[in-house]
Amino acid sequence: MNSFFVIDVGNTHTKWAISNRGRILKEHEFPTAKFAEIRGRKIPKLDLPERPLGAIISCVVPPALPGVKACLGSLGIHRPQVVSAKLDLGIKIGVASPAAVGADRLVNAVAAAELYGAPAVVVDFGTAVTFDVLSAKKEYLGGAIAPGVSAMTDYLHEHTALLPRIALEEPVSAIGRDTVSAMRVGAVIGYRGLIRGVLQAIARALGKRLGRGGLKVVATGGGAKLIAAKMPEVTAVAPRLTLDGLRLLYARNA
Repeated sequence: MNSFFVIDVGNTHTKWAISNRGRILKEHEFPTAKFAEIRGRKIPKLDLPERPLGAIISCVVPPALPGVKACLGSLGIHRPQVVSAKLDLGIKIGVASPAAVGADRLVNAVAAAELYGAPAVVVDFGTAVTFDVLSAKKEYLGGAIAPGVSAMTDYLHEHTALLPRIALEEPVSAIGRDTVSAMRVGAVIGYRGLIRGVLQAIARALGKRLGRGGLKVVATGGGAKLIAAKMPEVTAVAPRLTLDGLRLLYARNA
């Protein structure tokens, strides 16, 4: 089956999956802080259908990378691919400092171009919500970054005396009848307004680079399903977009 690891090291969680060239086979999730601490002394418990032959890593938390590599080394994988702008991505990068673009953002752009086509915007709902833009010619143009929805609600809880920490759910009404429901309106409906406004501005900024096919909007990340549920602007919700991008990049560079 020639399987390999695809590993997405995010700010809060690390997704560690087993894949082949055609699809993701099995996915595990660990706290990213675990890898910043272990330094190879203890590897995560993985359910392995077979021993993978290689690995590719997208990492936005540099202190965790040595721990991830040490875990791979204990499994016999000593030279994993690490995503950067120097890798063969299959797309052009049209920003002034390619090395400064987060690896996860590059991977998402690769996946969107391959799986959904361009022009496209990837909206990734994580600790931050990021927008990554591809022109009709599949050139990565940059994007936008805003605080994540959970970061916003957690901040309100931590910096006010009376606002609680809330679970994100679809509001029953746009008018909150109590504190929790009012916070959900601001978080969920408010974030849809933020997303919609940024997407409209991106479409205007693309101008002629938008082409004739219309802008494809691909949502991914933990909050994608909730926030994108009532947004007709969103072409697809793809929870595994980053892992699929890693899968495609491994096949391209192996």
